[in-house]
Amino acid sequence: MVKRGPGDAHAIEIAGPDFRANVACHRVDLASDLASLDFGQTPLVTASALLDLVSAPWLAALIHKAHVARAALLFGLTVDGRMTWNPVDPGDELVHALFSRHQRRDKGFGPALGPQAAAIAWQQLARAGFESSQSQTDWVVDGALAPLMQRAMVEGIAAAALEQDLAAKDAVLSWKARRDAGVGGSRLRVGHVDIVATPA
Repeated sequence: MVKRGPGDAHAIEIAGPDFRANVACHRVDLASDLASLDFGQTPLVTASALLDLVSAPWLAALIHKAHVARAALLFGLTVDGRMTWNPVDPGDELVHALFSRHQRRDKGFGPALGPQAAAIAWQQLARAGFESSQSQTDWVVDGALAPLMQRAMVEGIAAAALEQDLAAKDAVLSWKARRDAGVGGSRLRVGHVDIVATPA
């Protein structure tokens, strides 16, 4: 059962067999107002598809806040730089290199960690005294089963590559055209990592 909390349009109560939680929603600019978040007695801090967008200092500040609060951390769907196609295309290496460089651009939090996010998070967690474990949670996009999603991935990768280096326009657009034409018979794997960390 889900119902709104009394007197607060942004609060909900979730209740079920052997489980009950009150959820309050707060709008915060994480890029500039991380320090304003009060973790208090929060037992768990979680984020999904975020770490590759933030900078190393921002991530260190988040981990420090969690450490002070003795909160566990769950970081889901952090890209780790692995991207493979089957079948391979001659343009994959160039386009993926440009895409990877684009991932490291400032997304509002300072220079983004991009594909190094999981590795850097692992190091920072260890230094802060957390015990961590991780697992691969890759996206596998089969064009025969999910053609629209694969086309959207191709579009997004190509757009980022062009934004990174417009001089590579001809090569990137040729790659995009070949990938679009081959959607029905191709498969894309994008590497992701989930990390769970608990205070030692």
